[in-house]
Amino acid sequence: MKKTPPPTPTPAPFDKQSDKTITSTKPESDFPSGSHQQPTPLETKDKPESKRARALETYKTEMEMIDQIAEGARSQAEENQRKEIKKVQEKADKIRLTGKIPTKTCLCL
Repeated sequence: MKKTPPPTPTPAPFDKQSDKTITSTKPESDFPSGSHQQPTPLETKDKPESKRARALETYKTEMEMIDQIAEGARSQAEENQRKEIKKVQEKADKIRLTGKIPTKTCLCL
């Protein structure tokens, strides 16, 4: 007969900025009981528009972050390419001067 492992507990909410778990110091009875009321019809009409605006703002910030990361990666790739070209040009100059291909010397056999 197989033993099934016990279910894993759900992790506590985590605050990314302070690297600490979020815990409430208030007992649940201290929270306002009227916070679960139905919204008025005017609030319901505003919600989809504000939700759409928030989603658009989130999309824009994520796209800006992706663009910054891509620009950083692009600049690193260009820098690596410049270094590689410089290395090859130096090697070509050595070959032209000496007429021999430089070999790497390794004294460890």
